[in-house]
Amino acid sequence: MLGKRLQNLLKMTFGLCVLAWIAWHLELSKLLDLARRGEPLHFVLGVGFLVVAMLGLQWTRLHLLIKSYTPNLATSLKIFFVGALFNNFLPSNIGGDAVRLMYLKNLRGEGWGTPLTLLVMYRLSSFVLLVIGGLAYVSVERQRLIALLRANHLFVELRPTTWLLAAALSLALLAAAYMLRHRVSARVQGRVAESVRTVRAAFALLSRADAFSLLVQTALFHLCRVLSFYFLVRYMGQSVALWDLVFVISATAVIAVLPVTVAGLGVMEASITGLLVMYGVELSCAGAVAFVNRAVLLLSAAIGGVIYLRSGEPRPAQPAVVKSSAPGV
Repeated sequence: MLGKRLQNLLKMTFGLCVLAWIAWHLELSKLLDLARRGEPLHFVLGVGFLVVAMLGLQWTRLHLLIKSYTPNLATSLKIFFVGALFNNFLPSNIGGDAVRLMYLKNLRGEGWGTPLTLLVMYRLSSFVLLVIGGLAYVSVERQRLIALLRANHLFVELRPTTWLLAAALSLALLAAAYMLRHRVSARVQGRVAESVRTVRAAFALLSRADAFSLLVQTALFHLCRVLSFYFLVRYMGQSVALWDLVFVISATAVIAVLPVTVAGLGVMEASITGLLVMYGVELSCAGAVAFVNRAVLLLSAAIGGVIYLRSGEPRPAQPAVVKSSAPGV
């Protein structure tokens, strides 16, 4: 227990040190001068798109997946914002999903499998779309990206052979798994079969219209974040291409997954700042954008804190009202 606490303390300390380093390099006088000369509409749009993305579309995406569990929209809001609270203050950036899983299980009084699958879909739908966008950017801008990385003293080779080797390794692992399938114990096979049934039960809760809506809302979520960064950079007298921001958002999401700090604290800000600087944004302005992004995340957590203190956990639904659509899960 003591070792875990020490590890968490070190993570928090590291994240705060990174934030302090970024804040130290912010030239407040320059930022204030740019703010006075900036177009207020750009600031409103920048913050507005970020709020819509983080507090609006993220909630509607979650509600779309868990609406068969929650009796009303208010419960979905409660689960989303309380999860945001724990996401920002637990050592892992998936801590909020563990809390959401507990809430969903209490609401239906069933097993963990189906709600866990729904929450994984919530995470993966966003992450996979970002990775696809990032790979599309790399495939189109490979030479330019290599030149930018080298100019910033980051030597990276993005050769096609690298992707071919990765694909070959994946195929080899799949082939090995297929050849060893008969040697797997019956107990493991039973667990795999149970997992498959759980996943099918979760997918059965979503219609084709729901799946399409999830895709559209996820794309809008990322688009709003891209537009937010774009207008915030414009407000501070800088410029960056929307297409380049696709890579900034995608790479930041991948880097922030690394569990080296609490809720990506510091790591997220450093990646946003560094990537924007790579595309020609001045350091102070890039750091300011990163801090605005963190401020909206903390706003979401603050709303969750108020809701959690006032209402606590959602009450279990009545069996007569909500029927299980996944028997045995």
